[in-house]
Amino acid sequence: MKDREHKLVMRRTANIHRHQVERARKAGHELHYTLDELRTWVRQHLHTPCIYCGEELKPANFSVDHEVPTSRDGSWTAKNIRFICVRCNQIKGALTGKEFSELNTLLHTWPSAAIASVLRRLRAGGRLTRN
Repeated sequence: MKDREHKLVMRRTANIHRHQVERARKAGHELHYTLDELRTWVRQHLHTPCIYCGEELKPANFSVDHEVPTSRDGSWTAKNIRFICVRCNQIKGALTGKEFSELNTLLHTWPSAAIASVLRRLRAGGRLTRN
């Protein structure tokens, strides 16, 4: 990994881990993995495809997602973590991995303009009202 990519991964994983620790604590839970473990897992998943869209995970676009969102009683453990692209994580929101996969399957039976509209709205967190 190039020095620039390494620094980006180190910074992003530190921020993600800190944010996860804060969220877990606020919810009255404890995060069950360390920063070093997270960094190891991220390195293992870099340059592999996002499980939802197939985009290559890179230091600038990887995201840590919970298969079952913690907001829906998902655990704060490594078993519940998935590495996906930032875009899919933003669109997925509080859906489970299974729900998001089923939504993607359904959407891809629709016309491309309809797919784009729904995905833009989901990515905006439902705040988008006009195109």
